Amino acid sequence: MGRVLEKIVLAAIVTLLSPVAHGQQPTFEIQGSVVDINSRPLADATLTLRSKEPGPERSAITGSNGTFSFRNLPPGHYSLRASASEFNPVLAQHLKVGPEHSVLTLRLRMELGFCPATPGLPHYFRLLDARGNHGPTAFSGSVTDENSIAIQGADVTLYIPKLGRIASTHTDSEGSFTFAHLAVSNDYWVQISRAGYFVAEFTNLESLSGYESVYDDLVLEACEPGHCDQNLRKIQTLRCE
Repeated sequence: MGRVLEKIVLAAIVTLLSPVAHGQQPTFEIQGSVVDINSRPLADATLTLRSKEPGPERSAITGSNGTFSFRNLPPGHYSLRASASEFNPVLAQHLKVGPEHSVLTLRLRMELGFCPATPGLPHYFRLLDARGNHGPTAFSGSVTDENSIAIQGADVTLYIPKLGRIASTHTDSEGSFTFAHLAVSNDYWVQISRAGYFVAEFTNLESLSGYESVYDDLVLEACEPGHCDQNLRKIQTLRCE
């Protein structure tokens, strides 16, 4: 009887010391290292962690071994941005921690960069009329997913930075859109959005008087419902700041 009582008392002590007994939720961790393209650790890189769920932003600095760790995280979806002097910043997205993956380990490779200009999108010019390089310009394009399948019903908005929104339209059954009778300017850019896809912006659109600028295969990246926040996109090298 005494041995049975001893086991009961021991079980009670373990239960009282357990975090679950105090109503505490299990926590999770995102850890890893920041290295250059030659796998050498980068010290003093700044890490910024954001959660899709409401909560404060967290930050950390890598030590001499290039490592970092964010502990005691609630379960959820996160994005992690790494930046360092003289390197192009990197964004890791779609990061998820929870009971099925309590510790997420990343290796972020940063490329030495000098903020090169963003390369232009592939396009060609189509003559609007016989007047050649006289008269208005136009833009057209086609919107597809990552498998080159046309996206119908996407919202396409044309902008000029100093003037704001110029015009809006929707893609047709073939994923195509057109903006006609426009003044010539190299400040045009478009924003494309559709439910189930991340919003995409295409800048530095080139126009030519009397010609239509044709931008084919503008690709939208798919996302899961409720997880289409821009901060949750795939790992990517960001534009220079």
